Amino acid sequence: MGGNMSQTTGTYSNFINYKLSERMNFNTGFHLIQSQNNLANSSGPQMGIGYELGMEYKLGPNSIFSLQVINYSNAPILYRSFSPFNVP
Repeated sequence: MGGNMSQTTGTYSNFINYKLSERMNFNTGFHLIQSQNNLANSSGPQMGIGYELGMEYKLGPNSIFSLQVINYSNAPILYRSFSPFNVP
C-alpha cells in the first residue's frame, strides 16, 4: 500500500522441475492470478495467468548457462519483474 493505492493479489502456482541429466535441468511455473485493486476507478477483481520456462545447463564445476522465459502480460499485477523461480 502506498500513495493512495493498495493491491491484494491471490496466486495459485504449479512448479515442475525436470532433471534431464546430471548437467541439465528444465523448470516450469504456471500461475493463476486474481487481483483486487482498492482504487476509486477500479472495476473489481481481475483474473489472469502467468508462466515461466527455464533451462539450466552446467558447463563445469563453477559455471552454469541459464535461459528463462517469463510472461506475465496477461496478469493483473503491478510489479511484473517478480520471478517465483527464486522461491524454494
